[in-house]
Amino acid sequence: SYPLLRGEDNEFYVTHAYDDSELKSGSIFLDYRCDRNLENNKVSLIFGHNMNNGSMFQKLTYFKQQKYFNNVNIVIYTLDGIYTYLVFSVHNTKANDGYSSIYFASNSEYLAFIKKMQSQSMLLSDIELYASDRIITLSTCLNTYSDARLAVHAVLVGIEN
Repeated sequence: SYPLLRGEDNEFYVTHAYDDSELKSGSIFLDYRCDRNLENNKVSLIFGHNMNNGSMFQKLTYFKQQKYFNNVNIVIYTLDGIYTYLVFSVHNTKANDGYSSIYFASNSEYLAFIKKMQSQSMLLSDIELYASDRIITLSTCLNTYSDARLAVHAVLVGIEN
């Protein structure tokens, strides 16, 4: 239950709150290159800190457990609507391993990307993915080494206005 912010770059909200005040824990934020309306993005890339006190994106680690992976939807409330997503992939990765791609030259390249993310998942999903799908990628740090990341990918299954 955090506001989803979007800045002019991907640095500001790493250390700032929704009111632009400095905040060590930062905020949950959408990649600045993504459209504010999530439905307009093939991939909406969202970042947040993995806080030791259980706040922010720390709970993304729960998706490494089968009972959460298969049974918990991700719901995002925006001014444009309420977006519901089903998780199809959770995996450990490195900051520059391509998991955070948002631009694709073709539908086939995009479909190859989402199927690759699904194949890298720690847990199996029977969700069928299509080039027309819209997804979110949730990204947070793992506290194991400097560029370690946890990525959760989920496909859009519903929008309420």
